[in-house]
Amino acid sequence: MSADALPLRLATIRRHERRRAAGVVVALLAAIVVFVACEVVVGGSADIPLSDIPLAAVGRGEGLAHYVVFETRMPRALTAVLAGALFGLAGQIYQRLVGNVLATPDILGISAGAAAAATAVLTLGIVGVGVQLAAVGGSLVVGIAVFALSWRGGVAPYRLVLVGIGLGACASAVTTYLVTRADEMSIERALRWMIGSLSGADWQGVGILAATFALGGVAAIALAPALRTFALGDDLAAGLGTRVSRVRRSRPASRGRSGSSRSSPAPSRRA
Repeated sequence: MSADALPLRLATIRRHERRRAAGVVVALLAAIVVFVACEVVVGGSADIPLSDIPLAAVGRGEGLAHYVVFETRMPRALTAVLAGALFGLAGQIYQRLVGNVLATPDILGISAGAAAAATAVLTLGIVGVGVQLAAVGGSLVVGIAVFALSWRGGVAPYRLVLVGIGLGACASAVTTYLVTRADEMSIERALRWMIGSLSGADWQGVGILAATFALGGVAAIALAPALRTFALGDDLAAGLGTRVSRVRRSRPASRGRSGSSRSSPAPSRRA
């Protein structure tokens, strides 16, 4: 291929990729709309006339339709959608930072730290927002500890992975110990929290998830240029001007990228 034809070829490839990405986004949005519609219409045992559902879905219904559709089914459907979107956002950031398409927060113990902190407050009888705050705090503490213990003038991949696995195992051990020492009600609450459920979804939770997704999306957009260079490996990313360590520190819950400073774009191993 001649030098003059190369820019044209690259522009064609970029246009094709943008069109494919747009098609995927449209298809996913359509699937989400269908899912929400199915949940609102048939997501329960209550028999609501189909003609009453549209007004009830936007909060203008009355009586049973308003309660079942707007107060129960809509929060449940939106909570599922937003939780899935947050999982996808976190997974995308981790995959970019780690350079592994199988990367998830539990690789470096972030999820284990959140579970340990949440279980600790649940065994003390604390419920509601306190549990969520404890989970966020636990994940941040573990993330900061993993990064700090891995730092030796920089973060080497093997140190980060080994430290993360070790701290994750310690956090899991704390969770197991707390569960074995708690009473039956606390155990039930802790297991329910760790497994997850949509039965108690409400509009307050939807608002929290929406705000979290918005903040995470803004942070992901701000970090997008640096994350794109990470696909080339730490050495090349640093050579292109990306401050690798600073980008990793800017997201305590996304330490996993340090697990791959090699120049290969996608290591085959999970770690």
